[in-house]
Amino acid sequence: LEFSRGSPPKFHIINLKELISEIIIILRYNDKVPLEAQFEEDIAPDQKILGDSDALKQAFNNLIFNALEASLARGDTKEPIRVQIYSGETSYQGKPYISVSVKDWGRGILPKDQNNIFHEFYTTKSAGTGLGLAVVKNIIESHNGKIDFETEPGRGSIFKVLLPRAHMP
Repeated sequence: LEFSRGSPPKFHIINLKELISEIIIILRYNDKVPLEAQFEEDIAPDQKILGDSDALKQAFNNLIFNALEASLARGDTKEPIRVQIYSGETSYQGKPYISVSVKDWGRGILPKDQNNIFHEFYTTKSAGTGLGLAVVKNIIESHNGKIDFETEPGRGSIFKVLLPRAHMP
């Protein structure tokens, strides 16, 4: 509904580390998240972005949960079930941005699916709606950001989000 409604975000300064930490705490209480799942987080405490915290929580929750599902689906590895979330500063179109990456250890995205994963109602999951990544892309773009991914079949995927750095006085 939020995707179709397209309501404008309510921007304020957000501490990225606090936002991601809150999502991980909430995921720990999700019945679908195994107790042995590991979330490895490497985000500097001073990274601030300008955005709508509710919308960004939804976007990063979707990305992190998708990464967890991908890692779980692999199933044929002795690797622990883990998701890595890390960030850094970068420049995009000549402006300061924060880069946030979410890495999974799943099977990767097949070449035949790569051009469609951000399209509405496209899913490779048996019980999926195909809205998760479309919603994520919509939210990130409404924040003047960008999302992309790298994948290697059999070795997992990395979703990279760029968001404008908040201008601090």
